[in-house]
Amino acid sequence: MADDFTIPAGPSWNITTIRVYSLDQVTTSTTSPYNNIRMRIWNGVPGAGGTVVWGNMTTNVFAASAYTNKRGIFNSQGSTAAPTPNLPIFSIDANVNTTLAPGTYWIEWQVVNSAACFSPTSQVVGIRSLPTYNARQRNIAAWTQLVDEGSPTTAPDVPVELPFSVNYNTGPCAGTPAPGNTIASATAVCPLTPVNLSLQNATNGSGVTYQWFSAPAATGPWTPIATATNPTYTIANLPANTFYQATVTCSGNVGTSTAIQITLNAASACYCIPTPGSDCSDDDMIEIVNVGGMIKTSTCSAGGYANYTTTDTATIVIGASNPISVTTGDSWTEQVGVWIDYDRSGSFEASEFTNLGSTAAGSGGVHNGSIVVPGTVTAGYTRMRVRDRFSTALTGANACLTYAFGETEDYTVNLIPCVPASVSTQPTDKSAVCGASTTFTVALAGSLPAGYWQVRTSATAPWNAVANTAPYSGVATTTLTVNPVTANLNGYQYRFLYQGACTGVNFSNAATLT
Repeated sequence: MADDFTIPAGPSWNITTIRVYSLDQVTTSTTSPYNNIRMRIWNGVPGAGGTVVWGNMTTNVFAASAYTNKRGIFNSQGSTAAPTPNLPIFSIDANVNTTLAPGTYWIEWQVVNSAACFSPTSQVVGIRSLPTYNARQRNIAAWTQLVDEGSPTTAPDVPVELPFSVNYNTGPCAGTPAPGNTIASATAVCPLTPVNLSLQNATNGSGVTYQWFSAPAATGPWTPIATATNPTYTIANLPANTFYQATVTCSGNVGTSTAIQITLNAASACYCIPTPGSDCSDDDMIEIVNVGGMIKTSTCSAGGYANYTTTDTATIVIGASNPISVTTGDSWTEQVGVWIDYDRSGSFEASEFTNLGSTAAGSGGVHNGSIVVPGTVTAGYTRMRVRDRFSTALTGANACLTYAFGETEDYTVNLIPCVPASVSTQPTDKSAVCGASTTFTVALAGSLPAGYWQVRTSATAPWNAVANTAPYSGVATTTLTVNPVTANLNGYQYRFLYQGACTGVNFSNAATLT
């Protein structure tokens, strides 16, 4: 058997051993039966112009053999019998100990121990051959191409490849490295997209060191990147438009790669738009989005997608439970989901999803819920996506999913820090004549303050919630109306119980009605 390998331009290889493989048709044991292998190396194609540069086919150069923890199936060409399964594959190492200059070489080998052993070919699932496959075999005196004829025989015959590995080392590097260009897997990326950097030219030999640098401009200043001391470097999260280059050092001689700029696309240019769009014309549409002080009323959009990011902005509180209400058509069962791009990556992840659930046909189509924003989110503007889907529930992985019926709308949200709620204007005492009306008012500050009015009959009586019945109205608003005022309310006191997104229960001052 024979197959080829190439030593690239650079230092010579000091080859110590070469490993080949054998499938044994006789044994099912994992104990290797091999202890005899012959090998030689050609400087060209055996039998077609190549000459032997090392070894012979009479000397045993066996070094070691072991079970590979792999098994194969053997079936003779043209056989109609069932193939033989579960045959062990062994590695066989040959001592070589020679030095070869750059070039293409062929290894020829013969395993002597067993007449029932075969060299397994390289296997790619679903593929019989590849254009680079070119293994050869020697039949007595003539060399021919090693082919797979199929079993049973299946036209066409195709070339095969034999697996082997070469164990080698090189001498010390020499001269000044010439790394060439800096190569990037991408030169313009969306936020949080990794970029792999490498060098155009390899520097062979031992003693080579690497250091990657970054800079805001092609002219610098260049800053070494900590731990980036390998021939390749991965940018996990590009912070801004940045230039990169590497220095390669051999015995004090330094070569520098040509710098490359990696640019950061705006997140707004990275968001997916479901294509093809959805059909919302049969009442599978978003009618109202009410969140964070934004109330957006809309109709079915062309292609089932609408971008309102330049016209409509909601204010969302970080670290808080933010109420949201989405109204859809109610002719059918509709499902609603919401995503907010908290990390501003230009994509919507499952961790950024809020499920508002479903409404049944004829129920009014109102989906209520709360968006709980993590407290670790950075303040500022980002994108929110609201999606409506006919019948089938939405999951966190469905931000870009194409489906037949429904609608998608994108908005801008301003993520703001949570401010503790407080009373900015206290309620004041009121006097009124019987039969007239009066009001008590409180002003609140902070994030998402809410509450209700309490009442007590005297300065020493217990507090109770004001009943939402006459003579009271507005009991859960910041203005309580008493209409009409009656004589029995004389001396009653009122206060507002409130809490905020990041504030526990608290109270306003008490105000007295006389």
